[in-house]
Amino acid sequence: MQRNQIHLDDRPLRQNKAFLKAIYNHQELEESQKWFDKIDNSIARRHDERMTLDSYLRLMNSSFQVILQNGSPYLDEIRCCARGSDKQGIERFLWVLSPFTEKNYEIVAGIFKRVYKQELDSIPVLD
Repeated sequence: MQRNQIHLDDRPLRQNKAFLKAIYNHQELEESQKWFDKIDNSIARRHDERMTLDSYLRLMNSSFQVILQNGSPYLDEIRCCARGSDKQGIERFLWVLSPFTEKNYEIVAGIFKRVYKQELDSIPVLD
């Protein structure tokens, strides 16, 4: 298990959507938390009760940031997050968090390999 923070923005949008969908929908990620946030006319980020995964994926475009954090910088968590603005200028967030355990890491690494055709452990660790 390797601790790393990976920015996936340079990957194809189709693959990023597939990765987010697979992580979000995976039932065996232990103790995972999933939610959507937004920032609209206010400056505060708020939970977006009405957003669904399918709606979020339809809003995504190539300007959205997608980040996978495996125990870095948060040592005890795996975090997958996406962030970008929709056509109305509302900033949208998708979050999937789970504990940094061997089982969860293997699940995420398997999804990463299937979607991006690359081993997660082959990504260099940034200093």
